[in-house]
Amino acid sequence: MLHFSSVNLCLFGNERNNNVSAYLVRLRDNKEIVGIIVLDSPDDLYDFVDENTDPGLCEYRELPSGGLLWHENDAPRVPSNIEDSDESDDYFARLAETASFSELWMGELFQTDEEESGSWEAIPPRK
Repeated sequence: MLHFSSVNLCLFGNERNNNVSAYLVRLRDNKEIVGIIVLDSPDDLYDFVDENTDPGLCEYRELPSGGLLWHENDAPRVPSNIEDSDESDDYFARLAETASFSELWMGELFQTDEEESGSWEAIPPRK
């Protein structure tokens, strides 16, 4: 079972460029997921991966259309005015617990080596 709280999801896009892509990043050796990062270009992956682990140990590939979903009955309210830090912790835990990946992304996350489609590439070096 994939625990959302152990996966980093970073959404960053340039306001001037609406052509962003989602990238699945994993450690090359053991294939452990580092995160799903949405950026204008894979050239920007290095800095975001570097916040969590050594980008030189990672590989990535572009994800198909998809995303994170919250079922109607479980969906937290957005925006939420959180002032108390205890409420903040509960809110973010609830976000993580109730989220699920879209079907296409689930397929990408749970493929065997034989089923993998698309190639994995090394994280481009910092510009």
